[in-house]
Amino acid sequence: MLAGTNRISNLLSTSLAIAAAFTLTACESSTQAEKTTLIGPPAEKIVADGSSTVYPITDAVTKAFRNTPEGAKAEIEVKFAGSSAGFRRFCAGETDISNASRPILKEEMAI
Repeated sequence: MLAGTNRISNLLSTSLAIAAAFTLTACESSTQAEKTTLIGPPAEKIVADGSSTVYPITDAVTKAFRNTPEGAKAEIEVKFAGSSAGFRRFCAGETDISNASRPILKEEMAI
């Protein structure tokens, strides 16, 4: 039972972090957004890959974000190659977000 609880806790933590990242822009008032100066150009595309367990949550958050004015302009690609493959792609700079159903291993960080 404890393993199931940990899995749900990890899944919830990951989904909340992803939801927060995608909704931060949506929470700004239009006045504040008009005063904001971009440091660099916005990403042409946001790519997330990794855990198939986390995929449904990331996909749902992405769809919800696309229904906002800011999200309608965003190009977001969500894939599910598995946690290990997602970590490899993230560490290689191929993705912006790594979905995972487990912590990254030190060996994976060294890639």
